[in-house]
This record gives sequence, structure tokens and C-alpha cells, in this order.
Amino acid sequence: MKRLVLVSCLLVASSHAHADDTATPQAAVVEEAPRPKKSRRAKWIAAGSIAAFHGAYLTWQYFAWYRKGSEDFHLEGPYDAFAPDAFSGGADKLGHTWGNYAMTRGTTAVLVAGGWPKLPSSLVAFGLTEFAYLLIEIQDGMSPYGFGKKDLVANLLGGALGVLMDNVPAVDRLLDFRLEYWPSSQYRKNFTSTGDVDGAQDYTGQSYILALHLGALPGLADQDWGYWSRFVDLAVGFEAKHYYPLPDDDRPRQTLYAGLAVNMQGVLSHLFDDSTGRRIGRGLFEAYSLPYTTFRFVEASRSP
Repeated sequence: MKRLVLVSCLLVASSHAHADDTATPQAAVVEEAPRPKKSRRAKWIAAGSIAAFHGAYLTWQYFAWYRKGSEDFHLEGPYDAFAPDAFSGGADKLGHTWGNYAMTRGTTAVLVAGGWPKLPSSLVAFGLTEFAYLLIEIQDGMSPYGFGKKDLVANLLGGALGVLMDNVPAVDRLLDFRLEYWPSSQYRKNFTSTGDVDGAQDYTGQSYILALHLGALPGLADQDWGYWSRFVDLAVGFEAKHYYPLPDDDRPRQTLYAGLAVNMQGVLSHLFDDSTGRRIGRGLFEAYSLPYTTFRFVEASRSP
């Protein structure tokens, strides 16, 4: 039911085409020419783009969901969201958190690229994102799912994290919250047989990662022996496999793991000069991890 999740990563990537390239220490020492002051027209184009996006989404919501009628509004029943026998095994809640985080950051970057101040832009982005996801929850409240209070908390946490990262550069340089995704075999089967395109609920293909940029630690990347740290993240991740789509025979399994991940932002900064393409790539990899670029050294799993 979380249709905004896949849009979020695209919005982050496209908006960072004009964002500052400051995710690693090496970017901070690159002197660039001051960017020209944005015109009033650019500001309103940016604001209009965001308004058009949310307006189109609300219109689609009405025709797709509300116009059809549904059950009486009700709350979701009590449950442990991360219990091994819970729906999605907890991946849904992290999906809410990540989706709100990515959408807030992406909307902020679009407004800032148009010339709006960052803090007000981030607060507006937070409000728009929370409103959009609140409407999703209201729709869920008139479906068999029920209005999810835990979903609402996850939404707020993700949006708040986006505001924090956008306005505290030291935190942004140090941490990333990323989604690693590759369509699962069961999802690919469903797509082939039914045309199902709801990758947002392909929980088996998702892994959520909190990454610490080693190159952002004070003094480490400046050492001759520490140059490698610009390309390496310390990563902690969570995944819930085989909960949904329902597999043919595999047993559901939650896994918490830790290891090292490739810092693709650092790789791009090392390989390419500052350009629109590099900024788009850095924006994408701020919220998305390429599959098979995380190397696990410790993991623990459990099943229902």
C-alpha cells in the first residue's frame, strides 16, 4: 500500500542534480565557483513542480481509492511490528521510515535548487510528505489493514531524520540511511503472471542499511594510510525475507547484520569531476545501495 516509496529514491536523485556535493570530506576541500543567485521565476518553478507532484498524487488517490467506497474507518489491531510472525517481519515499518526520509530530502532539494532557503524548505517538505502518507493511512483505515498508529510513528521518524540530515551537515556527512533493493524471484514471477508492479511491497527484495562513512571520521581520511576510508562504510542492516510476496516453499526469516559497504558517493567523487551527472549519482546513492556492494561479517537470523 505504500506507493510513494519507489518514487522517493527517484526524487532524491533528480533533485540532487543541483545540490551541494558535500557528503564526504574530500568534497569540502574542492573550491567551486559560487552558484548564481536563483531568480524568482526559478523559485516558483520549483514550488510549482512540488505542488504539481502532490496534486497529481492526491487526484490519483481519489480516483483509485476513495471514490470506490470501502469499509468503515477502523484502527489497526495491536501487534509487535518486528515480531518474527508479524506481517512483513518489520520491513514494512522500515519502508515507511525510509520512504518519508527520502521523500522529505528529495522535496527539500528540489526547493533549495530553485533558490528557497534550506530550513523552511525542509519544514515544508516534511509537512507535505507527512500529509501524503497520512492520507495513505486514512485509506488503510477504510480497508482490511486498518489505520496504523505504528506506521504513523515510522512516518514521523523518517521525515524528522530527513530534516535533521538536511540541516546538520556534520550528521549528513557522517551517516546514510539507504535501501538496498533487487526484485525478488517471487515478485518477478508475479509480475510475469499478473503484471503486479507493486515493488514497494516486495519485502523479500529489500534490505535497509544505516551506514557510517569512515572517511568522514575526523582525521582518518587525511592520513596517508587512511585514503581507503573514503570508499568504505561501516554498515548495519536489516532484512525480512520470504514474508511477502509469499514464497512457494521458503520459510520467512528476519536477519540483522553488520559489515562493510562500498561508499559509492566517495567512488563517484574520486572518479569524476563535479558535474550534473555526478551530483545525480551522489543523490541516488545517498538513499540507495547497489546490490552486492555490502559485505557481511556478522549476522543473526530468526524465523517464526
